This record gives sequence, structure tokens and C-alpha cells, in this order.
Amino acid sequence: MCIPAALRLDPLTESASPLAEDGAADDVCVFVGDLVNKGPDSYGVVRCLRNIGAIGVLGNHDAVLLRLSEKLRADVPLTVEETSSSLYPLAMGCPDDVFTFMASVPHILCFRAYQLVVVHAGIDPSISLAAQGVEAVTRMRNLIKATKYGRGPMSEAAGQRAHVALSLSAAFAAMERAKFGTSWSATWSKLACKLSRAATGKEESDSGEIDSGSDRSSTNISGDVAEDGGVKKPKKVDGGGAKWRKRIRPDYAGFTIVYGHDAKRRLQVHPYAYGLDSGCVYGGELTGLVWPSTLVSVPGWANPSPHHKSKV
Repeated sequence: MCIPAALRLDPLTESASPLAEDGAADDVCVFVGDLVNKGPDSYGVVRCLRNIGAIGVLGNHDAVLLRLSEKLRADVPLTVEETSSSLYPLAMGCPDDVFTFMASVPHILCFRAYQLVVVHAGIDPSISLAAQGVEAVTRMRNLIKATKYGRGPMSEAAGQRAHVALSLSAAFAAMERAKFGTSWSATWSKLACKLSRAATGKEESDSGEIDSGSDRSSTNISGDVAEDGGVKKPKKVDGGGAKWRKRIRPDYAGFTIVYGHDAKRRLQVHPYAYGLDSGCVYGGELTGLVWPSTLVSVPGWANPSPHHKSKV
């Protein structure tokens, strides 16, 4: 993605802003991860982005490359699974300058002045950015409610859940496989919209009903008549959307998240979220975002290579 120079960077990223020849601030290029293992010249991609002063976040392939490279440099034995990874050859030959740059890349960028968060895969909206784990933010595709995950099937052989979460909070389990739970960005968007409406005084309950400001924790004692002529049992009205409020932190109000990773779903545009992976490696387009809302796409590879999944 691109942040135009006309927008002032906050102190967190100001020092990373590239400069034009006349010394003026240039547009900032922000990458969303997976610089390596996605084409014929992984090291060249890293060097190109470094040379133009780009900043960004680690992808899951980048994180694996770093982990393998660190072990190789420290003479730590690798597992059979690690040596069979498609990233092993890249780690074996990783040049020092590429390793140094990749090791400096964070897994989350937050531009508070723009209310913008950049990650590779996603976040758990119920916990702070500081509490997000690398595995989860670089690999997740879906979120499932923690209570539902806790009732999931167990693997007798492994003695754990049949489908292990990347992270588990009081509200959500972050899942890598898209068949479990719901798209994390759709979940985030729904919660972020509720948070925005709450900030303007128009709350929604979990059922989607608008709260006009009445006491939602009160009990319905109107004595409605049932079909059999008796009085209906009083119903407890949802307490001010208390359930959804536990699923998203209030300090995320107004924030938009930009991410990549989920090529199977292609380009995703939600309120408060942009998923930019439009599958350029697999025959789709390469898509970028000029902040705050301009999408730009160019053709991807005409003859995409087979997808090689990392096994670690």
C-alpha cells in the first residue's frame, strides 16, 4: 500500500519515511508481508523494497525464513519437517543484508494518526496489539468464538483439539484453515461498525437491534399475552450489547486494518478492513491501496507457478 506524502506520519514511523532528491518527504510504500518464496527472486524483492525505503510487516513465509536462518546461523539442528520446507533452500543461502533487513521488520505496524493498522493475516479484536502473537497475525484466516472452540472435537492420539488454534483469548480462537469459524475480517468489520455506532450513540445488541438509549438491562414486565391466553414469561433484554463489547477493545474505534495473506478469498473490501491479496502469484492481479481508499490493480503472472506451501 502507499501512504501519500501529503499525509503526515506519526512519530512511530516518521523516521522511516523516505526522502526525495530535494529533501522533501516522498510517498511511503508499505508492504503487507510474504516477500519471499512467492517468485523466482526472493532476495531481489527484499532488496528492492529496502532500497526504496519501504516499511512493512512480516508474512508467514518471511517468519519461517527468519526462524530457519537463525537456527542455521547458530548451528542449531533442524527437524526433518524444517529441512523439507520449501523455504529451507532460501534460508541456506540467505545473504547477510537480506537477513538483517528481514530481522528488522515487525509483525504489526500501527499508524495512530491515520487510525490504520497493517498486518499480514489478521488480528484478534478482543486483545491489544501488544498481545497479538506472531503466529496468529501472520497465519490466521478465521476466528471462532472461544466457547465454541472449547466444545470442539479432541484428537485422542495428540491429546488436544483436533484443529489447534493459533491463539486463544477469552473471546476468540484464531484459526489458520478457512473451514473453521468465520472470516476474521468479516468478524472484525461487524464489530468495528458496532463500535462506531456506539460512539455516536446508536448501539446495537447482538441481535442487530438498534438501542435508542433506553436501559437495555431492564426486564420486560409489560405482561404480553401468550397464544394460550396466559401471560408470557418476562424476557431479559440484551444488556446494552455487553456481549459484543467483550469481543472488541474500545480503543480500536475508528481503526481500519490492511492485510494480505488470504489469496483464496481474493480481494476483500469491508468497512474498516482491506484484504489486498488478489492472488497475483496464482494468476490473479497485484493490488495496492493508496491510503485511504483508492485501490490500484495490475496484472499478475501470466503463467503462475504451482503453489508451494511451507510445512513449518
